[in-house]
Amino acid sequence: MCLLYSHANINTNVHLSHANINTNVHLSHANINTNVHLSHANINTNVHLSHANINTNVHLSHANINTNVHLSHANINTNVHLSHANINTNVHLSHANINTNVHLSHANINTNVHLSHANINTNVHLHQTYRKGQ
Repeated sequence: MCLLYSHANINTNVHLSHANINTNVHLSHANINTNVHLSHANINTNVHLSHANINTNVHLSHANINTNVHLSHANINTNVHLSHANINTNVHLSHANINTNVHLSHANINTNVHLSHANINTNVHLHQTYRKGQ
């Protein structure tokens, strides 16, 4: 898309600031990114995150979203229907959502990942801290 957005935006290869959706882009807060270094509440793939990050095959610390990754607190989900605080790419988003072709609802966890607190679900419709179809 290559466009600049400010809040809850969907973008690719673009620098975002808050609650943005991006791919291969450096984000700062609540961003959606792939293969990019994030700082807070970021969505990334194969990237080192620090706090509330979304990543795949990446070491996370707190409230991270990842696949095949050790998580601590928060949810990780892939190909799942989400609604609030979601991470998505190529998906209709509403407010600070991070997703990849997935509909998310609120704090969901993913597949093939060690989780401690939250829900684990794959290709499942989630609501809020629910474990369905697993």
